[in-house]
Amino acid sequence: VIATITFAIHAALSGFGGGLMAALAVLLIACPCALGIAMPLAIWAAMGRATSAGVLFRHGDAVQQLAGTKVICFDKTGTLTTGDTIVDECVLDGESSADEVLKAALALGNSSTHTFSAAIRDYAVTQLGEISIPFPEALETIPGRGLVAKLGNPDDSIYLGSLTLMDEANLERSPSIRKAIDEICQAGKPLACIGWSGKVRGVFSFSEQFRDETHKSLDALRAGGFRVAVLTGDYAARGEMLAQTLQVDVASELMPEQKLAAIRDLRRQVGAVVMVGDGINDAPALAEADVGIAMGCGADIAREAADVCLLGNNLAQVEWSIMLARRTMRTVHQNLFWAFSYNTIGIVLAATGLLNPIWSTVAMVGSSLFVISNSLRLAGEHGVEQKETEGAKGDDGVVAASLSSPITQVP
Repeated sequence: VIATITFAIHAALSGFGGGLMAALAVLLIACPCALGIAMPLAIWAAMGRATSAGVLFRHGDAVQQLAGTKVICFDKTGTLTTGDTIVDECVLDGESSADEVLKAALALGNSSTHTFSAAIRDYAVTQLGEISIPFPEALETIPGRGLVAKLGNPDDSIYLGSLTLMDEANLERSPSIRKAIDEICQAGKPLACIGWSGKVRGVFSFSEQFRDETHKSLDALRAGGFRVAVLTGDYAARGEMLAQTLQVDVASELMPEQKLAAIRDLRRQVGAVVMVGDGINDAPALAEADVGIAMGCGADIAREAADVCLLGNNLAQVEWSIMLARRTMRTVHQNLFWAFSYNTIGIVLAATGLLNPIWSTVAMVGSSLFVISNSLRLAGEHGVEQKETEGAKGDDGVVAASLSSPITQVP
């Protein structure tokens, strides 16, 4: 429309040739190449850089959503802690034999990928040696609670999991079991119980180790102005100890569906929410969050539900990813501001006859080159580099990443 009006005015003032040249200058300067590539090129460059640093964005929208995040929620087991959980002790009820309890625990533990199941499995093998264990029948995984299966006796179910699961199954606790549970809770350690035939037969206590970068990463996120929370299924006393140790908000005794409710509440209160997790129980929360981030050691279903997948297990990648996303959106805004400003000023000059079509072409190409070069700067963004270090591999052998040039300031 502007080119047509320009042609008509200049043709009337200086003839057909003058009107044609002015109209061509308007059309050339208004070519929307810079506008068209302003956003996608920056996002593609950032996604390529992230992939080389061990962070996989599954779609471009995740970059924009991650840049606007205000709240970051973490799962605890396998996310803030390593997969090196071990069993400290196994306390029996006084009636069952150690072999009987450990064989049952090993049979159920073999059917789960949970960190606690792996720890129980290792402990049982250490105590019993390599023995033949029957495969459990009618195995059922109860999210956030544990496992239920039948082993040998079709009329009796064996339960392996949390105190909540034991209570739901109406399993009685002997004095020795109650004492052991009280001592474990006072110490703030994780625990799991096993029981059948109306009684809790044994209780396992665990030692967990935080990842080397857990405290540093959480401190950096808090210092950057993020609200950090931990959503865990651990019992309340364990949650209080975590809150004191990590200096973050901790919501405990949460089932998977309760984690969903917690994320929705935080979104209503604060804004966009990021969820970082690794397990099967975290998959619904990862899908519900504005951006779900799955650890490299996580279950397949967790990675499938997430918007961002870490190829390693370094928590520093979470902060780096957010900083990269924010830098990317700043670059997008710079590109769009330049493209709009260039077009606005250029069209005015061209419409007044001050720009030759040749110079309009040069300016159009120059504008596109500015957008391209500004976007490609993201490809050289410093941050996470992949390298293998001691203890850097997760359970599935994925090499963790280390932060070579941490970005700790929120712009």
